[in-house]
Amino acid sequence: MKRFLVLGVLLPVLFVFHSCQSSKSATTSKMLKFNFEPGKAYVYDMISDFDQEVSGQKQQISMTAQYGLDVTGANSGVTEITTTFNAIRLSMQVMGMTIEADTEKPLTADTSAEINPANIMNRMFHAIKGQQFKMKVNAEGKVTEVTGMQEMAEKMIESINMGDEFKSTLDQTFKQQFNDASMKEQFERAFFIFPGKEVKVGDSWVKEHSMPGGDAGKFKTTYTVDEIEGDIVDLKVKSEFSGKEEGANMTGTQDGTMSVDSRSGLIMESDLDMNITAEEGGQKMKMKGKVKIRGRERK
Repeated sequence: MKRFLVLGVLLPVLFVFHSCQSSKSATTSKMLKFNFEPGKAYVYDMISDFDQEVSGQKQQISMTAQYGLDVTGANSGVTEITTTFNAIRLSMQVMGMTIEADTEKPLTADTSAEINPANIMNRMFHAIKGQQFKMKVNAEGKVTEVTGMQEMAEKMIESINMGDEFKSTLDQTFKQQFNDASMKEQFERAFFIFPGKEVKVGDSWVKEHSMPGGDAGKFKTTYTVDEIEGDIVDLKVKSEFSGKEEGANMTGTQDGTMSVDSRSGLIMESDLDMNITAEEGGQKMKMKGKVKIRGRERK
C-alpha cells in the first residue's frame, strides 16, 4: 500500500508537466519548433486533477505548479533557460489522510519536529518556492541537460529551521520527487512535441519519451494538426503509456488538445484526459484525471 501512496504523489507530479490570430486556412503551413527567444521570459502553469481507486478506496489528488522560464541564451540551436519555482499547491485525500500544501499561504507558527506527510510536503514546498535550476533545450523540445537540482536541495534544507531527523526525511522526499532526471522528463513532456519542420492541417508525427528510472515507462504520442489560425497551431494529441513504477505494472492512455504559438513554440493551452491502471501483487489502482498546461509570455 505504501508504494501506491508514493505512486499517488509522484504520478500527478510526473504526468504529471495558446497569441496572434488571423483567418483560418487548411492550406496554410507553419514552422513548428521550440524557439524561445533569448532575453524573453515565459510562465507555465501545470495543473493536474486526479481521481483514483486503490483496493476499492477512492482517493483524490490535485496539484498546481507554476514555473518562471527566463531564456538566458542560445547556442548552436540549443536554448538555455533558468527555471524558477514560482508557486506549488497540493491537495490530497489518500488512504484516510488529508494533505494540504500551498506556497501562497503562510506556514503556521508550529515548528514541531513531528514527521508526517502533510508537514513534510508543506515545509518542502515553501522552501522550494523561489529556488532555481537550469535547462538546455534543442529545437525539437528535447531537454538535453538539467543542472542545479542538487544545489537547490542543499539550499532548501539549510533554510528550514528543523531538527536533523526532519531534515533527513525532507531531503529524501525531495530527492525522490525533484532531481535532475525527473525534472528533465517532466519538462520534456511539455517541450518535446515538435516535428521541427513546416506543418499544415492534417499532418501527423509521433514522439516517444521515457519516464525517469529504468523501465519506469514509455509514452508514445501522436500529434495531428487540427487547425491553423494566424500563428496558432491547434493539435489533437493521443498517447499510449506502458511500463513499471515502484514495481507496479502500468498501462494507460492520454487524449486531448493542445494550442501552440508557432513563433516561439509556447504551449498556450493544453487539455489532456488521462486514464491509468497500475497492478501489483493482486492489487489494482485505477486513476482518471485531467492534466492542463497554461503558458504565456511574461512582459
